[in-house]
Amino acid sequence: MAHHNLEEFFDDLWNRKVGLPEKIVDKDLSPDIIHNNISKYLYPFVEKQYNRLVMGAFRYGLLCTEGKPNYDSIKALKSRLDKYEEDGNIEHLIDIANFAFVEATEGIHPKKHFCSSDDGEHASIKK
Repeated sequence: MAHHNLEEFFDDLWNRKVGLPEKIVDKDLSPDIIHNNISKYLYPFVEKQYNRLVMGAFRYGLLCTEGKPNYDSIKALKSRLDKYEEDGNIEHLIDIANFAFVEATEGIHPKKHFCSSDDGEHASIKK
């Protein structure tokens, strides 16, 4: 495929690397357009997360409080995923996000760390 410039060449190279078809990136996307699109959907979701975390503080205590019991966030997360697959209630997805957040914040996994990498695993298109 002929490329008009190096930017197009590297865009297509990246798309192939991450498993996307070539030329899927819209050249007219600006940071503002991307920000506005994500914000439109992210902020209402995060607001629901925040509200549930506030209620959780009353039920489970403040985050990272000394002497607080260790809750099994991973088991709860998996349980909510099963419930979402069964009934489609988005509340379960918000709970999943919060359990992931609590695990990242308070989790005691012996190998807990953050290392940003592209493992080659990506969401696939549903057919």
